[in-house]
Amino acid sequence: MYQDDGQPKTLYVGNLHERLSEQLLMSLFMQFGACTPTKIIRDGTSDPYCFITYQSHQMAASALASMNKRNFYGMEIKVNWATSPTNLRKLDTSQHHHVYVGDLSPDVDQHQLHGAFAPYGDISNVKIIRDINNMRSKGYGFVTFIHKSDAEKAIVEMNGQWLGSKSIKTNWATGKVPVNYSQSLVPKQEYSSVYGKASENNTTVYVGGLNANTTEDHVKQSFAKYGTITDIRVFRDRGYAFCKYDKKADACTAIVEGNGNTVNGMVVKCSWGKETFGQPIPPTDVFSTQMTSFEQPQNQLNYQPYQFDPNAYNPPPQM
Repeated sequence: MYQDDGQPKTLYVGNLHERLSEQLLMSLFMQFGACTPTKIIRDGTSDPYCFITYQSHQMAASALASMNKRNFYGMEIKVNWATSPTNLRKLDTSQHHHVYVGDLSPDVDQHQLHGAFAPYGDISNVKIIRDINNMRSKGYGFVTFIHKSDAEKAIVEMNGQWLGSKSIKTNWATGKVPVNYSQSLVPKQEYSSVYGKASENNTTVYVGGLNANTTEDHVKQSFAKYGTITDIRVFRDRGYAFCKYDKKADACTAIVEGNGNTVNGMVVKCSWGKETFGQPIPPTDVFSTQMTSFEQPQNQLNYQPYQFDPNAYNPPPQM
């Protein structure tokens, strides 16, 4: 039984590669003394991490000094003293101030994001949003400040600054996409059904539900993987965009696979666009199966903004 002498014995171990198993991790950390078995937490919304508790403070301190920044599978692990899970659960950040950070490069982890914003004041939470299927960053995250003035200064001074390999965008966080929100809102479409709803000459995809700061690059990054894009048009004031592919089959794939995905922090709705004299226009109703024409473009996805709920997260402690 581990004695409690008031000194910390638990370590936070983060930025773990998906190939790093619990067995290998334990064999590495048991070199420094007896410790409890650990489970790597892979929740899909943060970098994989775990907590390791030693029999004594001295053992934990030795592991911290030796293992922090060690490279495994090409990734530098982060080791630091952990805040107890009990204290984490009691932390109420509902009255704190949440900053949205977009255009994050895939190599930026939570430790780096925290370090970039730490000079502006006390931070209570940092979160990078990741795809639960492959653990890759979705290109955006949130930094939560205790004081509003610190958050305001960070938004003004960090907007456009380089972090990793990209220039980031900062703004107030007005909402959060909950887990499985897109799946519950948008049912999966069948490829054959979608393909039959447009003529053979139609290669234009309508992308609705975008926020006002979405650029062509945002759209391209999300939809280029489905095929060769020949043209992108973004209508920021109306909240939608069009992607024109060189093949109808690729456009159909983009609709099926891209529908309900996140673009620049927003869940989007995809369907066939309609062209009139070369000018793409949105469908009358993105939820309708009939692609009829209309006089004025519409942006009526009826999305209700979600209130940012930091307590919905269960992140590792930020040091």
